[in-house]
Amino acid sequence: MHPDVPQWARDVSSRVSGVEHDHISRFAPAPDHARAAAVLVVLRDRGYGPETVLVTRSSRLRAHAGQVAFPGGAVDDGDSGPIATALRETSEETTLNPQHLHPLCIWPSLWIPVSGFAVTPVFAWCADDADVNGREDDTEVVSAHAVTFAAAAAPTARTMVRYPNGATGPAFDIDGLFVWGFTGLVLDRILHFVGWEQPWQPSNVVDLPGTTPTPPDSLGPRDSAVGGVA
Repeated sequence: MHPDVPQWARDVSSRVSGVEHDHISRFAPAPDHARAAAVLVVLRDRGYGPETVLVTRSSRLRAHAGQVAFPGGAVDDGDSGPIATALRETSEETTLNPQHLHPLCIWPSLWIPVSGFAVTPVFAWCADDADVNGREDDTEVVSAHAVTFAAAAAPTARTMVRYPNGATGPAFDIDGLFVWGFTGLVLDRILHFVGWEQPWQPSNVVDLPGTTPTPPDSLGPRDSAVGGVA
C-alpha cells in the first residue's frame, strides 16, 4: 500500500477487503464464457469528505446508454488483470491523473447476466484533488462527477428501483444523478460494509425510468445486478 494513503482510506480498504461474492450478489459466479471487465471505485477527499467518481455514459452507445457508472470497461488483451483494466479505463474516460491512482484491494468478479459481463470492482485511493471531468476525446463517456459518500448515504437519496421483470434493487438519486443496476448495487454494499449507511426506507420503490410499471416482486437489496451496468 502506498505510504501516503490516509487512514480513512486504509480503514475503508480494511472493511471491504475479504468480502465474499455471496455477500454482494445473489447471482452465481460468472461462467467461463463471460466477458471480463473491471470498474474503479475511486476513494479521495478534497475537503468535502470521502468521495468517489461516477461517469455518465453516452446515449449513443448500444449497451447501457446514458447510464451512470463507475469508470471502467472490458478487459483488453494487453491488460495484465482487472487492476490494469480499471486504471486504464479510468485514465481514458476521466481527467484523473493515473499517476495519482493507487490500488488498494479488489472485490470478487460479479456476474451480470443481462450484459454477459463478469465485472471486478477495484478500489483505489486517488491523490489527485483536481476537479474531475470526462475526456473530450472519449466517445463512451460524456461527463464525470465527484460524489461524496455522505450525499449517497443521505436517506433522501436512497430508493429502490423496480425493473421490467418485477425484481427490485437499490438505487440513488444524487443531485440529479440516478444511479441503479450494478453501480447501485456496489455503492449500496460499500455504504453497508464501511458503516456509512444511514436508516432509509426500502419500501420507497420507483419504476425504472422509461419502462412499463410491473407488479412488485422484490428479490432483496443485493439483486440490482439484474439491471446491470458494465
